[in-house]
Amino acid sequence: MSKISFNEAIKSADRFVLSPGCKTENSGYFTNCRVDRDTIPEGWFAYDFRHGDSGNLCTLEPFVLVNHGGTFLTQQKVEMNNSGYRSLSGRGGYTFV
Repeated sequence: MSKISFNEAIKSADRFVLSPGCKTENSGYFTNCRVDRDTIPEGWFAYDFRHGDSGNLCTLEPFVLVNHGGTFLTQQKVEMNNSGYRSLSGRGGYTFV
């Protein structure tokens, strides 16, 4: 499982908004690579996307081993549900900026 550094990721990342227009909106950057957590600077958070069988991003989680769909880098902590993940279906979803 290869990883890239935060600096490498942020150079090529796309702007991304999680739950746009909702009270839990989070802005940040999306990269389809795994990011080495040891390179994340203070004040930043990294979360992984899991993709479903159809290839769509379906959840945001603290760390994904199987079906990794990308990494979300943000300066805002993302609230997770009681099961420890954030569903991307339903109200809000996500958008690339």
